Amino acid sequence: VDDQDRLLTWQDSHDQIEFFEIGNPKALTELLGLTIGVCGQVLREEGSNRFWLCHRTLGLSVWDYDSGKLIDSVQSTKAKEIGDRWTVNPISANMFAIWKDNLIELVDIGEKKSVRLLEDHDDDVTITSVIPLGEDLLASTSSSLKLGSDNVYQSSLCIWKTKERMLIKSVSTFKSGAAGVISIGKDMLVCWSSNPNNTELMVFNNELELVCNLKGHTDRIWGARKVSENLFVS
Repeated sequence: VDDQDRLLTWQDSHDQIEFFEIGNPKALTELLGLTIGVCGQVLREEGSNRFWLCHRTLGLSVWDYDSGKLIDSVQSTKAKEIGDRWTVNPISANMFAIWKDNLIELVDIGEKKSVRLLEDHDDDVTITSVIPLGEDLLASTSSSLKLGSDNVYQSSLCIWKTKERMLIKSVSTFKSGAAGVISIGKDMLVCWSSNPNNTELMVFNNELELVCNLKGHTDRIWGARKVSENLFVS
């Protein structure tokens, strides 16, 4: 929902993305240019008229929110080669991180090309979130099923140096899948688990040293978002 009471909706099985106005049952706009393929994720840029999506046919594409028209796309991406269920997050003005399974791909929408892959994860690792940490740094969370175990996961919080394609720091987090991480201020990261029995948030500094565990939830943690410096909701 945006500040003009418009909704952006999509179906990942019918190549259909529509805009609705709250109170108006008819779609205002349908996207032009989508062909056969599945949408992995749609993400709108706050405060602008752009949004992005990963698509089996288009790869990574940028759209105009007001007209519903395609602005730009990068088709030579792993998202296009492998298929659906890719997730996207902007890391700078023209650079995007997209990820699926154990692979992170950096895509330059201005240069219209995939610029590098981060593949230091093992094959059985699933990346669950990727966020920018400033120039040339990314943080990611991941989880993997322990060998010989049905329900025990090991999870990690990682920091990457993107230009060198290097994993520079990594720390184990929960004994279950790590679902996500956000930056809440200078040198401060908050991580949470996908396990419904885990009700703690872990806070790390940028050296991946554990600062504290935040307790207080009585049920599963679904997510967190920064409100202001060192203040967040979960």
